[in-house]
Amino acid sequence: MKSTDLIDKLQNQSVMIKFTKLNGQSRVMKATLRLEVTEENPSKTRTRNPNSEFSQSNRYPEKNFTVWDIESEGWRTIRWKSITEVDGAKIHNGIEYVS
Repeated sequence: MKSTDLIDKLQNQSVMIKFTKLNGQSRVMKATLRLEVTEENPSKTRTRNPNSEFSQSNRYPEKNFTVWDIESEGWRTIRWKSITEVDGAKIHNGIEYVS
């Protein structure tokens, strides 16, 4: 799977993403990029918003991307290479970034 495939999927639906955090812990997140979901909580969308000039996704798109964590109701930044599973499908060696 490539980064563009995952972004397309996130823009159209909720996706279960399993990844390894920087501290080595494994985490499963129900994520999306659907605007109607993120705009339901406008006060919470300011922090880490991927459209913000301070977003790590904008500064280092080849390394990170930002998604809306549906259950925690906030933006989360994930490293492409840390993803181990998408909707139950195993991912080996992370997601390949494609601009």
